[in-house]
Amino acid sequence: MPANPVWGRILDRAGLRRGMSAAVACWTGASMAHAFASGFWSLGAARAALGFGEGATFPGGLRTVVQTLPPDQRGRGLAVAYSGGSLGAVITPLVVTPIFLLWGWRGAFWFTGMIGLAWLALWSMVSRRPDMRKLPPPIEAARPGPRLGDAPLWAFMCLYALGALPLGFVLYSASLYLAHPLGCSQEFIGKVLWIPPLDWEAGYFVWGWLGDRAARRGLRAWRHCGGCSPVARR
Repeated sequence: MPANPVWGRILDRAGLRRGMSAAVACWTGASMAHAFASGFWSLGAARAALGFGEGATFPGGLRTVVQTLPPDQRGRGLAVAYSGGSLGAVITPLVVTPIFLLWGWRGAFWFTGMIGLAWLALWSMVSRRPDMRKLPPPIEAARPGPRLGDAPLWAFMCLYALGALPLGFVLYSASLYLAHPLGCSQEFIGKVLWIPPLDWEAGYFVWGWLGDRAARRGLRAWRHCGGCSPVARR
């Protein structure tokens, strides 16, 4: 989404603690703003603000993992960081649907806003750790990144996008398909909508574990050859 690079730049300048606090505060305010929506445009503005706040998810999760975990644990760390979206998609229908049935759709948005406030309170304590405040290690900060014209960069982005397209279609269209063509009730949809993202959640940890195994093997090989220095290779 367009907000990803914006929040990435904010995190680079303001740091992880302040940047993520600002992002989640934006998201929390936008979530509560839905309860005041009275028409299409007000609801659209609240959704846009919510999406903007969510834009810090991926750069923030990646930066947290890089700053706090060694290389052979970062695959599982990213699985934990990025699994929030799929975990939320699993839990939300089961938790928010009863709230919606009892207090209406406005009550559901008040509830998600309260979750954001609780996260901010927890983050204010957790992010005091020194490794949350420090900049990335100098060796990684000095390493040149990919250029916009590099073919591997575009290959990776296309691969990631093509994999996300069918997943996004299933997640966002399943409720519409169940509601309109099949005529299912909101209560029924809430009971089954958690099934597709459950496999997504499991995949994060399976591939994160496999990635960490590959990283450990790479580190062992690097150490075995003496850091792959020219002298060691001779």
